[in-house]
Amino acid sequence: MSEHWDGLSYLDALRPEPGWTVDFAVLSTYSADLVSLGASLLALAGVDDEQGTGSKVDFANAFEQLRGRVRVVLQAGRIARPRQRLPFITVFDRFIREVQLDETHHSWHPKVALVRFSSVEASNVSWRLWIGSRNLTRDVSWDAGLLLTSDPSGIQTITGIVELGIELANRAQLVGWTESRVRKELAAIRWSSPPGVRVEEVMFLTPDGSRSLPMAPAALSRLTVVSPFLDNTVVSNLANWAAHQHVLISTTSEMARLAKRAGHSLNCFELLSLDSPEPEATSPQPIGIPVVSSSDAPESELEGRGLHAKLLLAEHAKGRTLWMGSANATGRGWNGGNYEVVARLTVDNTIAEGIYALETIARPWRLQDLPPDSAEDRDEEALEQARKILAAEWPLVQKRTADGSCLLAKRPPPLAPEILLEAAALGCDFVEWIPTKAEIQLRCPNEESELVELRLCLRANKKLGCEWLQYAPFDPELPEDRDRRAIARFLDPRTFLAWLRVLLAEDDAGYGGGLWNDPIIDHGDATSGQATKWWAPTIEDALKAWTPNNKERLQTVDRHVRNYIDFIRTQVDLQSESDEMKALDSFRKAWAVIRKELLS
Repeated sequence: MSEHWDGLSYLDALRPEPGWTVDFAVLSTYSADLVSLGASLLALAGVDDEQGTGSKVDFANAFEQLRGRVRVVLQAGRIARPRQRLPFITVFDRFIREVQLDETHHSWHPKVALVRFSSVEASNVSWRLWIGSRNLTRDVSWDAGLLLTSDPSGIQTITGIVELGIELANRAQLVGWTESRVRKELAAIRWSSPPGVRVEEVMFLTPDGSRSLPMAPAALSRLTVVSPFLDNTVVSNLANWAAHQHVLISTTSEMARLAKRAGHSLNCFELLSLDSPEPEATSPQPIGIPVVSSSDAPESELEGRGLHAKLLLAEHAKGRTLWMGSANATGRGWNGGNYEVVARLTVDNTIAEGIYALETIARPWRLQDLPPDSAEDRDEEALEQARKILAAEWPLVQKRTADGSCLLAKRPPPLAPEILLEAAALGCDFVEWIPTKAEIQLRCPNEESELVELRLCLRANKKLGCEWLQYAPFDPELPEDRDRRAIARFLDPRTFLAWLRVLLAEDDAGYGGGLWNDPIIDHGDATSGQATKWWAPTIEDALKAWTPNNKERLQTVDRHVRNYIDFIRTQVDLQSESDEMKALDSFRKAWAVIRKELLS
C-alpha cells in the first residue's frame, strides 16, 4: 500500500509460478470492468507481460486454459460498460456470476481471490488466498491487501478460511468443486503469512444481524482508522475506544458530510484526508463523456491518488492489532447489511509504519475548516436508485428469435415515468424499452453473449445517465460452439497459426495478433509467403513436439485445429487466394498427415 510495505500487485498474487497451472479460482469483487478482468485471466494463465496485458494469442491461450476453472463473483449491476468495442467481449460471460442483492439494504462487497494451483510434473498442489480492499477495476486509489500461501511445512491454521472458501465455491458454481471437497482441502492447509504478520482469524461477515464492530483492546494507546466511507454509527463507537490518540484518514467529502450531522463524533479525531476514490463507471454521469482512468497518471502523480483502503490499527499494551479487508467504517460494513471479509492480524512495527506513512501525504483538517457539505443531486440519486432496483429485483433472460435475441423479464421495468430505459446486445445500438412491456427485441450481431448493456437516463435530460452490463442467461443455454466462433472472429489465419506454433514449440512465435483488447487486426508487414516461416508452424515443429510416450502437445494442437480451423476459414474477411489463406490451407493438409501418422 505504501513505500514502507513490500509491494505486490494484485496480478502478481494471481500469477502461477513456472511449471504450475490454475485449476480453481474464485475472484470476488463489488465492481469490475472487463479490461481488468481480461488482465486477471492473462495473469492466472501466466501469459501476461510486464504491463499486465498480452496478445490475442495470449488471450486465446488463457481462455482455453481457464474456461470452467475460474469465476468472478460480484454485485449485480456493477460491471462497467466498456467505452470501446473489445475483442472477445462475448466470451466474458463464461467467467461471471452476479449476486442479486438490493443495494438499498445489502451489497456483495468482499474483495477476495482464492486460487488453487497444481504442478505440471509432480502433481503437487498449492493454494493462495488474497484478502483486501481492491475492486477488479483499473482505479489506482490507495488499497491494501494480504496474501497468504499454503505451506506444507508451516504450523499456522487460520480460523474462518474454510467457511469463506465454501461460500465462494457455492457462489461460483464451478463443476467438481463441491462444498465437501472445498472443506476437505482447505481444512488440511497450513498457511504462510508475510513477514511481520500473524493472522489471528479471517471473518466472512454476512447480513444476518449477528455481527458487530470488535471490542477495543485493553490499554489502548493509539487508534488509526482508514476508510473512504463513514457513518456516525461506527465512527461514534470507535470514538469511544479509550485511546490516548485517535487518527481518522478518510475523504474530505465524507468527513464534511458527517460533520454536518447532529451528534457526530469527529471531535476526538485528528482528521486527515486523501482524495475521493474515482467514481464507479456505473454511477450516474454525463452520457458520451468517457471516464478518465486514473491508471493513466504518471508515477510522479500517484501520491495524489484517492483512498480506497479499509484499515483499523490499534496499538495497545500487548502489541498491535490490525483489522483489514473490505469493510468501511460504516454500519453496513461492520454491523450488518453487506457481505464483507475482514482479517484480524497481529503486526509488527514495520507494518504499522506503512500505515502511518499515509499521514505524510494526507491533508490535515480542523473540524471547523471542513468545506460545506454539497447538496445531493436529486436527478443522479433517482437514476442510481432505479439502477439498484433493476439489478436486484428485475432478473432478465434471453431467448433466440428469428431476428436475433429477445430480452425478457417477468414484468415491465419498475421505473418512474420520467426515467427512460434502453437495452442493447453487446456492442450494438440501444433500443428503448417500452414502459408497459416485459420484453424487448435486441438488434443483435452474429455473436451471442449472456452479458447485455443497459442504460438509464431522464426523459427530460438525456445527457445525464448511467450505463452498465448485466448478466442475462439464455434459455436454452448457449451452445458450446458459441465460444469457438467468438474466439475465431478475432483470430485471423495468421494469428491462429501463430497460436498453434506457440503451442508446438512452447516459445513466442514473434507475432500474437496485436494486443488482446485492441479491436484492430494487425497483419503487419509479414503477409508474404516468404515471411510465413516466422509465424506458421511447420512439420518440423510437430516432429520436435512429439514423443511416443507424450503426445499431449500434439493432442492440444489437434483439438484446436478441430475446434477452430473451420470457423477461421469461414469468418475472416480474406480472399481465398491471399497468402494467409494459402498458409492456412497448406497447414491443414499437412496436419491431416500428422494426425494420421502420429496421433492415430
